Amino acid sequence: LEQFTEMGMNTVVTSAFPYDDNRLDAAKSAAQSLLSSDPKMIWMSCVGMNEDMRDIVRNTTKKPVILARSILRKIIEEMIVG
Repeated sequence: LEQFTEMGMNTVVTSAFPYDDNRLDAAKSAAQSLLSSDPKMIWMSCVGMNEDMRDIVRNTTKKPVILARSILRKIIEEMIVG
């Protein structure tokens, strides 16, 4: 968190394990835990987190959500397609 604080960002951290059958429930629980902090945006940093998890977080919080795997895909597409 220190790296973000140094950039002037206030951060709140929660987790949702993306590698089992409970991942969607975990995403909803994590999203609900963020509601009281009223985030401006949500960064889902694990590439194991998928679009279904993102949609649950977005629908629960009504906030913009950035999915790490989407960014990685775009970077790889840029490198391949050029």
